[in-house]
Amino acid sequence: MFFEIAVNVVYAALAGWLTQRRLAFVVAAGAVGLIVALIVYGSLDVGMTRRTLGGGAMRVLFSFAMGVMIYRLRSLAPGTPIKAPWALEGLLLSLAAIFLMPASGLFDLVCILIVFPVSIMIGTRIEPALAPRFSALLGYLSYPVYVLHTPLVLIAAGAWKAIVKDEPNASMPVTGIMFAVMVLLASYALTRLYDVPLRAWLAAQRRGGRQSPAQSRPRSAGTTPSTAAS
Repeated sequence: MFFEIAVNVVYAALAGWLTQRRLAFVVAAGAVGLIVALIVYGSLDVGMTRRTLGGGAMRVLFSFAMGVMIYRLRSLAPGTPIKAPWALEGLLLSLAAIFLMPASGLFDLVCILIVFPVSIMIGTRIEPALAPRFSALLGYLSYPVYVLHTPLVLIAAGAWKAIVKDEPNASMPVTGIMFAVMVLLASYALTRLYDVPLRAWLAAQRRGGRQSPAQSRPRSAGTTPSTAAS
């Protein structure tokens, strides 16, 4: 989350200066940085230690800048929505098949530079034909799950060991399913009851409004909290 906060602060300061051409340069610089990081560290699973901070910075630089570029391009040229049946399911199955391939540093690089951006660009144009409300709910949960899953799982794993007197891995897949359900429920509750109302209240304060956080609570699960692309 250090990199997440840092890149948002930098973007807030430079957003007005960051033209499309300059943004493209940042994306290209981030891509080169990722290649260098792979050569230096031998992996792109970096950023968690002091030694790999440079690699983590390159990861967030490329991913964040690419996310902003995808958003801008979609806003400038919306294009035709993809309404084909099973389009979303086909995209998800394709990603699942890719993730079954043997992992390596080069595999990670290709995924970060090509697979993920292309998947996001395709996904933003798909209009789910099946269960659109469920798809909206998944979108609503995606960012809080990303932010909260590690600390929540660590807390749950510690509680499990204290109560059951055994490692959670010894009771897989039961513990895995339990932890996944816990993360989803906690992420939904914390986002709906705390994060979204607080964001709305802070925005109201900037506009000079008097709305309280409780009054700012969203009415439906389809309301996605405002988050930066990353």
